[in-house]
Amino acid sequence: MLSDTVARVAQYKEQNGIQWQVGLDTQGVFGSYFNARSVPTLIIIDDEGFFRWAHVGVWFPDSIEAILSHLDK
Repeated sequence: MLSDTVARVAQYKEQNGIQWQVGLDTQGVFGSYFNARSVPTLIIIDDEGFFRWAHVGVWFPDSIEAILSHLDK
């Protein structure tokens, strides 16, 4: 959400035990590039900067971790 702040996202990450890196698209650059029109939208970019996965809508940490473990192979 564009009204989120870094502190608010960090708090959400901590409260929900999110272990992966989280970015905040305050300028809407990624949202425009990936045509993200819904919140939340999850976009996974690997450590080399390549797009690996996108999901629109709510997800639960277990589902995200399953996708991440599959992408690591």
